[in-house]
Amino acid sequence: MRKSFFYLGCVLLTFALVLPSCKKTEGCNDPFANNAGEFDTDCDNCCTYDADNFFATYLGDLRFESFSALDADSVTFQISPGLSTPDSVLIQITTEDAIIPAQARVDGDSIFILALAEDFELPLFQDPTDILIEGSGKLDSTTDSLHALLVLTAIELNGFGDQFTFKGKKQ
Repeated sequence: MRKSFFYLGCVLLTFALVLPSCKKTEGCNDPFANNAGEFDTDCDNCCTYDADNFFATYLGDLRFESFSALDADSVTFQISPGLSTPDSVLIQITTEDAIIPAQARVDGDSIFILALAEDFELPLFQDPTDILIEGSGKLDSTTDSLHALLVLTAIELNGFGDQFTFKGKKQ
């Protein structure tokens, strides 16, 4: 009888020592992630997405094609995680005169931007107007720079618009 308890104790002790070391980590199990199905010994469900590459503050300038009075130096694009999907991001465009929130979608090294700024004051006009900003950009990961080509349309001013570029580097 003592031998049976001894063997049972040895078996239980073996299970107690072996089972915790057999824990398998899951890695990334999101099929939309860049590293879907990859196993990582340090974490469970630690996925990476294209949008992760964009998260930063970019300092640069805006240059308008036709209306240089709207040009701005020291412009920041703050890009942070979006709320709805892994490929969505939030952007806050900050100039010397204004802050414009925008939503964007990321695909690879490209970003697609859409912003509606209500009651925005354009230096060329006296009254504030709603403006729509839409366009796209590319992230150059070798230089940590973002180059975007966008269109600004003043909705309440008979569709007045201009094309502009943002060029900036990660800070």
